[in-house]
Amino acid sequence: MSLQIYILGSLWHEERHPYDIKKRILENTSNTVSITDGNLYYNFDALYKKGYLEKVETVQSEGHPDKSNYAITESGREALKDMIYKSFKHPKDIRSLLAPLFFVKLVDIDRILYMLSEAIEQKEQELDEMKKRTASWQPQNVEAGYEECYAFLIRYGQSGRQHELDNLKDLLGVIQRMKEELS
Repeated sequence: MSLQIYILGSLWHEERHPYDIKKRILENTSNTVSITDGNLYYNFDALYKKGYLEKVETVQSEGHPDKSNYAITESGREALKDMIYKSFKHPKDIRSLLAPLFFVKLVDIDRILYMLSEAIEQKEQELDEMKKRTASWQPQNVEAGYEECYAFLIRYGQSGRQHELDNLKDLLGVIQRMKEELS
């Protein structure tokens, strides 16, 4: 879904060719995202078949394949908004919010802030439950010498969840400041 969000969002203000969008994705993500031409064109085709994109111009040049520019349709605009909201409603992790974050200004920021606050609350509850479950953990049926390995796994799990929670809180602050700047 992230690639589809990026495609639709990139077409919000102007028509583009798929290669232009690929180039833009790589530039905006400092080449940390891996994207193949096959995956890009597959997603363009899927969005086109759903009616979210339309071909607006096909340029033909001798010795080269036809080059089609695309534009977002009205149903594509609505689908993009829905995808952004869905991403913030139940974020898997911070990485799942990177593409929607580029286009958060296209949706109701107050709604995004509310969803992020709910996600933070849920992550806090999950972390608290994990800490309670593991606070009195006593290894049973653990082969001698592996107790420390299990203790490490518990610390690792808790630190990962704490890190995600801290990132969500940081992101909430970023979007709050963005809202203030837009006001």
